[in-house]
Amino acid sequence: MFGRRKKRIESMIRRQWGCDPRDLPTAYMVEDRMKSIRMYQEEYGQDGIDAITWSDLEMDEVFYRINNTRSFVGEQVLYRQLHEPGTGERQQLFSKLVSAFAKDEKRRLVFERKFCGIGKRQSSYFLPLMLKMLDDRGWAELVFYRLLQLLFICAILGAFLFRLPQASFFLILMVSCNLTIYIIKKEKQEYTFYSLYDVCVIVKFCRYLEKNWPLDDVSCAEEIRKDLKKLRRVEKAVGGFSVRKAFELNDPNNFLLDYLFGITLIDLVSYIKLSRAILGNEEAILHLFDLAGTVDSAISCASFQKGMKCGCHPTFTKKEEICCEDLLHPLLRDAVGNDLVLTKNTIITGANASGKSTLMKALAVNVILAQTIDFCTASKFEIPEMDVMSSMAIRDDLISGESYYVREVKYMRRMVKRLESGKMVLFVVDEIMKGTNQRERLAVSEALLHFFSDKTCFIIVATHDHELAERVRDAYKCYYFDCFYDEGTITFDYKIKAGLGGESNAILLLEQFDFPEEVLSDAKEILSHEGDL
Repeated sequence: MFGRRKKRIESMIRRQWGCDPRDLPTAYMVEDRMKSIRMYQEEYGQDGIDAITWSDLEMDEVFYRINNTRSFVGEQVLYRQLHEPGTGERQQLFSKLVSAFAKDEKRRLVFERKFCGIGKRQSSYFLPLMLKMLDDRGWAELVFYRLLQLLFICAILGAFLFRLPQASFFLILMVSCNLTIYIIKKEKQEYTFYSLYDVCVIVKFCRYLEKNWPLDDVSCAEEIRKDLKKLRRVEKAVGGFSVRKAFELNDPNNFLLDYLFGITLIDLVSYIKLSRAILGNEEAILHLFDLAGTVDSAISCASFQKGMKCGCHPTFTKKEEICCEDLLHPLLRDAVGNDLVLTKNTIITGANASGKSTLMKALAVNVILAQTIDFCTASKFEIPEMDVMSSMAIRDDLISGESYYVREVKYMRRMVKRLESGKMVLFVVDEIMKGTNQRERLAVSEALLHFFSDKTCFIIVATHDHELAERVRDAYKCYYFDCFYDEGTITFDYKIKAGLGGESNAILLLEQFDFPEEVLSDAKEILSHEGDL
């Protein structure tokens, strides 16, 4: 039976290798548990991609595309990793792990099966939060539970050994009391309760990882060994707790066993002993958590690389230049590749739906991927190390009462503040300052673009406003996207071109989507009176 299950899991792993996780039947479940996945990033994440940029670039969707992890720990670590660009030791280790698992299928299958054993139970995602919630007040509870256990034993002895009538009544009272305490306590701390089991699981996996470290450099294995040494008291405190919890989780309908644990208070005592053993060792547990998750997410990224039709490892340079060939957006299945050489300031014009925003997002997303998973969806990608910040999907905020323009001002202000760090940053702006009248919009936009033009940054702006592009073309290199008309149908090649161009197609799009002739003729007449047609 075990052999059949092992073969079934291995067959599933082989089928899903290199596949798009969004196509799997379980894809919807990832979205359902996103709030839980975010917990590790929210509790322990460092400064990196801000929430506005993450939302603008649809990075949750990028995470879904990459996420072929098998365990909750891999899922949480991958989500955090995508938030924290860098090119330090962590990213180098990650890149080596990805390469190792991409080349060694046999070892990868073994690790994936083990991660499948860890799984993605909803309660498991609370482990990082649970480590912050533990305190040293459990000793009083432990004494109380021990006293109740002693009274329970005395009641059993009195009822069955000495056959005392009063003892039988006392036994019924103790059973009711203990079971009530257990149910109330478990209901209040259910996620914390099961998170302690997950600590046991992570420690057990890391014992295997330490002995079977997949890289020639064993320095990480040495770190694991040191952390495990600190956690010996934790392992001793585990006792049969992990075995019981594993049995209970595999057979959630076994109420009789759960009642037995409740009546004897065994689980509550084990819970307090284990939580007290963990106190003071949270850092070691988090380090093991992070390493285990890094291995799982590295396998996931190796699968992502396998499934992309175009990809490369980035090259980091000291030049203030972005150079990429066959640049694709990782979320588009039939994306058109573009070649780019950008030297700081760029303005892009063009028709509606011609590809301006998609190109900017593709570039920004790949800058993030380059510095988080050491992989880009392009055939060549050369950049300096840089942060990424965007101002794209702006909306009114009804809750705070902020208008569209106020939101724009705040978004741009945070970009101005980011320059104070002195670090190179890529700014991506779609339709700059469009929330006010045309006259002031041009004035403010031109002033801002001139301000950014000589700062330590790359700034890429997409606009339909050719007048704005003309005003700043001395400081900004101009590109455009075009559209083509063939027998009343609009088509796009989605190729970026040097220069200032790209005709407007707003009225033609109305025509293509069968708007009433009255609307079309009125729009054309208004334009002709203004001298624009």
